[in-house]
Amino acid sequence: MTNKILCASLLVVSATLISCSESPKTKEMKVETTTNVLLDDWTGPYGGIPAFDKMNMADLKPAIEKAMQIKLDEVEAINNNEDKPTFENTIV
Repeated sequence: MTNKILCASLLVVSATLISCSESPKTKEMKVETTTNVLLDDWTGPYGGIPAFDKMNMADLKPAIEKAMQIKLDEVEAINNNEDKPTFENTIV
């Protein structure tokens, strides 16, 4: 059970951080390089993949929290946008 939760968490972090690194709106929110390999820039196919082979379990929680904060900031920016909602300024 714990392995399934860990795998699911890693997939969520991967998907979220990959989408953050590729999104035009989040380029200015690019995650800074730290000692946490999950927060480093990723290289490789599909926009890059995390270095799971070099991560520590202690890296997981800060990476998940950072990914959640990035997404919450995006939602807040959409919510505070006074322009008429469009596909570009809401979905993209």
